[in-house]
Amino acid sequence: MAFSQAGEPLFTLRQTVTPAEYAEAALLVERRLSWTGLPAVRAVICGLCAALCLSAAPLSLREYGTMWLPLLFAVCFLLLGLWLLLRQPVRRFRELERRFAGSPVLCEETKIDCCRDCVVLQTSCEEILIYWTEFSACVEGGSFAALSGGAWRQLLVLKRDSLPEEQREAFSVFLRDTFGLSSYYPEKRGRSRG
Repeated sequence: MAFSQAGEPLFTLRQTVTPAEYAEAALLVERRLSWTGLPAVRAVICGLCAALCLSAAPLSLREYGTMWLPLLFAVCFLLLGLWLLLRQPVRRFRELERRFAGSPVLCEETKIDCCRDCVVLQTSCEEILIYWTEFSACVEGGSFAALSGGAWRQLLVLKRDSLPEEQREAFSVFLRDTFGLSSYYPEKRGRSRG
């Protein structure tokens, strides 16, 4: 290992992340870290705006003799809400897949050494040392953990499947202990937030 200050690795992962896995992790991070990232929340906001427009219809009828303008805005907000709920998540997923596929370095097989204070990423063309404190949050999904906010990698996907079976739970505990209140993991694992 070229980085002597990294110390002895506690966990070593060898993985290749696919565009679909990257997109799934990025969407999970967006939705866990921001309540406005949820498509249903955006659709509800549009529904509330449509209701507000409809509540202005009687005033418009009294003042201007027509209700078409508030009704038009209400229909537009409802259509926007449907688009945000049904189509926008698919479009965002495909956009994230294209972004990942456009970066050849991210598609390479990567050796990841998780040390006490940092993580070391090694591919055929780069070697990066990133301290855990450079990441803002850790979000665990079904078979991966996604670290967001790093300076070198805005999103780092760590696939737990690339670890031996007996190390996977210890790895999750390590990430929860490392990130503390900035770690998020599924409810079914026992706790709602680290």
